[in-house]
Amino acid sequence: MMLKFMNFFSLGLLTLSVSGVLLANDPKPKIVQHTKDETSLDVHSHAQGQAVFNQCAACHLASGDGVKGAFPPLRNRLAKLSSDPAGRLYLKSVLLQGLNGHIKVGNVNYNGYMQSYGSILSDQQISSVLNYVSLKLADQVNPDFNAFSADEIAATRLLLKDDARSSRELRKDAIE
Repeated sequence: MMLKFMNFFSLGLLTLSVSGVLLANDPKPKIVQHTKDETSLDVHSHAQGQAVFNQCAACHLASGDGVKGAFPPLRNRLAKLSSDPAGRLYLKSVLLQGLNGHIKVGNVNYNGYMQSYGSILSDQQISSVLNYVSLKLADQVNPDFNAFSADEIAATRLLLKDDARSSRELRKDAIE
């Protein structure tokens, strides 16, 4: 069993090396084109984003479809929001500040609570999970997708310290 795992693991590393996606540790995530239809982040950012998302999946589900009326869907929503400056600020603020109370997604009402992860996750972890969800939970990826970076999250942390607006108020700018 261990030998099979090692062979599978070695084959995976070889595949990554040959395809050119095994990238140096660079704080700014890189988007790598594999095929015409598939886009992903560099290996480290992708793995880190997936690991963080595994915690999110407890509420939003591994598919990102959420639980109707309880936890809103993430699938096919973050990619659209992340393409707009107000949407990007809103997404970052939800992770940094949390969000509670009533929101409406599509025709479904949600009245819940999402805790703040600003004191739990690093800037790199937050950027990685936003990139992971924006790319992996979208049926179609915008070819001009601008990856979130740790520097962008750090700048937003500073902005939100001086900006009294809550995630709820930022949502109005992004959604309405």
